[in-house]
Amino acid sequence: MNNIIPFLMANWPLSLSALVLIIIIFGMEYRSRSMGVSLITPHKAAMVMNKKSCQIIDIRSKEAFQKSHINRAKNFSPEQLKTETSLNKYKKDPIIVVCDNGLASKKAGAALKSQGFEQIYAIEGGLAQWRKDSYPLTNAETKNG
Repeated sequence: MNNIIPFLMANWPLSLSALVLIIIIFGMEYRSRSMGVSLITPHKAAMVMNKKSCQIIDIRSKEAFQKSHINRAKNFSPEQLKTETSLNKYKKDPIIVVCDNGLASKKAGAALKSQGFEQIYAIEGGLAQWRKDSYPLTNAETKNG
């Protein structure tokens, strides 16, 4: 224990890098939680979809959505979510937001949260992780509302 301070001083670039990494990780976690959007794995998302009446919002492009999407998903652009009123009846229901890689869905989910939606989830890793974990997809015409 007495050797920690000399070690840290002798390896200050490494120590500083580790400290910065820790701060970044905690900052990202705080930001994610403060947005009110819970990150869930595809497995957890499938459980929520099967156990609860939930809405699945796919924010990818219409073309990507038409190629493949999660069954029962509705396609809205992030801009549409800011003004879409057809979702208001689902404010108390779980809403799962999905994008390509899981990054944009958190931001879109935060926009929904700020509109009074209570249970917002984003799939960690997005549709790419959903595919990788071998969950089913469908390819039907885009359905809005």
